[in-house]
Amino acid sequence: MIGNHYSLWENDTFIVKTLFNPHILYSEGHHVIVAPKADVVSAWEDPEISDKAFTLASKVSKIICNLNLAPWLNLQANGNWGLLPGATPFFHIHICGRNKTDS
Repeated sequence: MIGNHYSLWENDTFIVKTLFNPHILYSEGHHVIVAPKADVVSAWEDPEISDKAFTLASKVSKIICNLNLAPWLNLQANGNWGLLPGATPFFHIHICGRNKTDS
């Protein structure tokens, strides 16, 4: 999986985490990942696990909104980490909170 992280929640099937070094600065929002624990390369490889992952991502997004942690969220499904040197592709969903900033 992607680098070091803080585990926010997990069960036998999924983990919800945030990275030590997120792609989005905390001042501009946040970056949470929902990932199955099984080795799944892409969202279309296992439609059942993909369905459950997006359902979980939707629930996490609703919690983020209810806590007013970000006014807007973007969800993105990825499996392309295998494109980076030494990385292995795996299906995961990014939940990126976006705050209004001057930048």
